[in-house]
Amino acid sequence: MEILHTIEIPERGDHKVSAASDELAIARLYERLRDEADEDEKLIQITPAMITEREFHFGMDEFLARYRLIKNPANEGGGEPCDCMFETYGGELSFVRGQPRERIWTLIEEDGVLWLIAGYRYVNRLGYFVTEETWRDPEEIYLYGD
Repeated sequence: MEILHTIEIPERGDHKVSAASDELAIARLYERLRDEADEDEKLIQITPAMITEREFHFGMDEFLARYRLIKNPANEGGGEPCDCMFETYGGELSFVRGQPRERIWTLIEEDGVLWLIAGYRYVNRLGYFVTEETWRDPEEIYLYGD
């Protein structure tokens, strides 16, 4: 199981971070905010009290235990699941569209969080995966993680 933390930063709103613990979520968010900050911008101290919600979701470990991914010959050497992702254009997209829809998964980004969702989706898509097995439920979703 993966934990999706919602952390409320004053005057900056909610931020979602996938991490196994509160401490790791805080460290990842701090790193993200540091990377986005201007040189002269002062960083906010993030504390566990700023965590407003924790959602538990199935992650890639559970996904890979249930489904076998089809490798993309154009993505060799990245290791699973990276070498199994198909692009959103060209010949790779044509390959995906030629598969039964119950074997297609879409990697999307929403509010800085990556999700793997059942079916062929267009909005917020980053890529596609194809499995040997069909998905069980059209609402099936997994937290892709970092």
